[in-house]
Amino acid sequence: MSIICDFFVFLEMIKYTEISNLERFFVALLVTGFMIWFGGTIIRTALAYDLFDTGTISIRQDLRQDQGTVGYNIYLFAQASLYTNIAYAFCLVSIIFLTIRFRKVLKYQGWLFMSIVLFLLNLPIEAYYIFLDYALSVEIFFNNEFVYYTSPIFRKLFLVRFENIVLSILKGISFMSAITIIILCIWQPLRKEYREELGS
Repeated sequence: MSIICDFFVFLEMIKYTEISNLERFFVALLVTGFMIWFGGTIIRTALAYDLFDTGTISIRQDLRQDQGTVGYNIYLFAQASLYTNIAYAFCLVSIIFLTIRFRKVLKYQGWLFMSIVLFLLNLPIEAYYIFLDYALSVEIFFNNEFVYYTSPIFRKLFLVRFENIVLSILKGISFMSAITIIILCIWQPLRKEYREELGS
């Protein structure tokens, strides 16, 4: 939560006035949403790779006769997507609002500008993964499908994330971008003094 407090101080320093309650709300929503999405992504990745033999995308030998464990892991994977994707949506809305609100000062804060650009550049791949999550959730929660590793749903909506090299690489880049955003927000490089730029 200290990150939220630091961000409040940063915004007040930029404007030389207290930020509004609405702006505080969106900052809190942004940081909370990002943390839930980032943490949820790690958990979901662990759940998925727990099904595979090490270094492969083949179902573990001990799970091939245990459809219940495979189905339950995928159920948890889909369930976690509800939280992570909603958190990502909140994060996106907050970024758009705060970018519009503080657009005039972005050129003075290079780290903030780079963080926003990194987040938005990865929006297409994240949107596609959200689409896959939505389709998988519909099959599991609304159509009451139990996903076996031999079922078409398993390959079409789950395994494709890891089987498709391009998708897998792009998702990895997206995750590394998220780590970079965290580092940028902590170290805050390429900062210019706002007061100095104004000539005061």
